[in-house]
Amino acid sequence: MQNTKVLIEARVLECMEIVRNKFKLTTFENPSVHFDVIGTTGGLATYASNSVHFNLKLAEANLEHYLVQVVPHEIAHLVDFVKYGNRGHKRTWKHIMIYVFGLKPDRCHDMDTSAVKTKKYDTYIYLCKCP
Repeated sequence: MQNTKVLIEARVLECMEIVRNKFKLTTFENPSVHFDVIGTTGGLATYASNSVHFNLKLAEANLEHYLVQVVPHEIAHLVDFVKYGNRGHKRTWKHIMIYVFGLKPDRCHDMDTSAVKTKKYDTYIYLCKCP
């Protein structure tokens, strides 16, 4: 687990250097890295706090995919916001994924999430006793 965190944090720094070199964004600060995502979401970027958040359970089971695709995906969101003011998976985000990282701009992951599915809740049926 600790090794996974270290590798992802190192990849975030590596991606930031790639971004700085490609766009000459010398003042773009490194984002803070958190491992607090749960459920089936792989990761997310938070623009206001310049941070990236990852799902540690999914990362441990799919480390290579995280290092190659998920980390650059989330960094691309931050770059898109800083450079173009955009959010989401728009044309500029896709451009960053292709031009900067040389990756296919996949919007969603296809990792097996069976081990991290969120809790299932019981369903109750309520009946009215009105006449």
